[in-house]
Amino acid sequence: MRNITALLFIFSFFISFAQQEDSLFSLTFDFNEHQLKEAGNKVIIKPVGVYLTTDRFGNEESAVYLQGAAESYLNLGTSPLLKATKTTISLWVNLDRRVYIGKGYDSNPIYIVKNRLQDDFYVAYGITYDGYSNRYAAASTLDSIKEATVVSKEYVTFRKWHHFVITSDYNFFAFYVDGELEAKVKKGFETVFLKSDSVVIGHSANKKNFRFSQGTFDDIQIFHRVLSESEIKDLYNAPNPNRFKIILFAFLKIISLIAAILLIAFLLVTSRRKSLKREQEKFELKSKMSEMEIRVIKAQINPHFMANCLSAVQHLIITNRLEAANNYLAKFGFIVRQVLNFSTKSLVTLQEELEIVKLNIELEQLRFEDSFIFNLQIDKEVNTNNILIPPLIFQPIIENAIWHGLLPLKYKSVARLDLLIHKQNETLVIIIEDNGVGRKQKNADIGNSKDSKGIKITTQRIENLNNMYSIKTAYMLYKDLFDKNKIPVGTRVTIFLPLNLVSDNDD
Repeated sequence: MRNITALLFIFSFFISFAQQEDSLFSLTFDFNEHQLKEAGNKVIIKPVGVYLTTDRFGNEESAVYLQGAAESYLNLGTSPLLKATKTTISLWVNLDRRVYIGKGYDSNPIYIVKNRLQDDFYVAYGITYDGYSNRYAAASTLDSIKEATVVSKEYVTFRKWHHFVITSDYNFFAFYVDGELEAKVKKGFETVFLKSDSVVIGHSANKKNFRFSQGTFDDIQIFHRVLSESEIKDLYNAPNPNRFKIILFAFLKIISLIAAILLIAFLLVTSRRKSLKREQEKFELKSKMSEMEIRVIKAQINPHFMANCLSAVQHLIITNRLEAANNYLAKFGFIVRQVLNFSTKSLVTLQEELEIVKLNIELEQLRFEDSFIFNLQIDKEVNTNNILIPPLIFQPIIENAIWHGLLPLKYKSVARLDLLIHKQNETLVIIIEDNGVGRKQKNADIGNSKDSKGIKITTQRIENLNNMYSIKTAYMLYKDLFDKNKIPVGTRVTIFLPLNLVSDNDD
């Protein structure tokens, strides 16, 4: 007797445990992770003509869209797990519009599971949009007599998310919309299911009532028990399932934003420091260039030069060549004024530079009684009024060619100085060529004279020009010229200057 009692106790315990486990059972179709399946893979669904879309929280590809046609619905399958006599069915729906196509009763099916093979539209459980009343309706029917139906209190608003819940057992049938109870009615019958029939979303699956729905469906849940009103409220107020991802994303976004701000601030500070450093270097370079320009002016207007010019004027006056003396003084005065004027400029036009060069050469020719010929050739592509160059940049080279290249000639009857100017791509090319004694003899004569210093100053000015404009296209080349017997027959100096120099003169 004791053994029988023990066996009965164990049997009743397992029955109770099985019932409790069944009451905790649920199916969930949340379509998260971009997948059309039941979350626990307990049943296999068959989507037809549907696609994943954005859910009510804005999560992409986390809800199912039905297109309002016979070929667009969601088949959850025929599994007994979908068909519980004591149940709660919950789902979120956002209908786009009323679908008129089809035949039979004017409704758009949302959730349908039938209870018989006949064409009469009897459903074990169903949620529909009723076109006649413009309301949502929920029903559980056994036959034409035994049925439980609840209609929503509010009229339907399309393109708006709604939460639908039906609860059912033998005694009662209830319908909830957006967490609020619409009605709870007596039922009084056990729900019957057609084993071979599928649970269908968005399609009536009935020949007599052939209707469809268009809209978005999400978070379909089926419980094997009747949930309380508070639990249904919790379903309605359920937070975004991706909230932790959103929080993490927002956190990472804030961190990234802070990092970006710090990086931008660092780059701005670094850039500002570099800019200040460049400005300082530019200022120092300008100071050096200004000092260099003053040295150039001193090299041009020095007592020796002025004394020679005045001696030449005196000689012209003594020899009664008054007109020549007057012209000489006028040119000399113009040169002095131009040199002083150049002292306020970092760049001058090529035309201005050539004017002072030609006057200087004319004075030298007058002083030395036309002992050399000057030849100036400017390519027609060179616009002397638009090209800017540093003032007096090649004047020391010309003076050096005259004084130490041409004047020391002893065996040549004709001394020649050529100044050739042309463009080469974006570079101005200035060639100063003489047929004098050559650099070897020049260097012996120059020593540490002012002309040697003038050439050094020119070299330094070209280097400063490169630094000032952050370029490497300004430079100067020397080439010694020889005859076939390797005897020096002159020197060629080529100066390369960029054509795109921009003036920052104060005037």
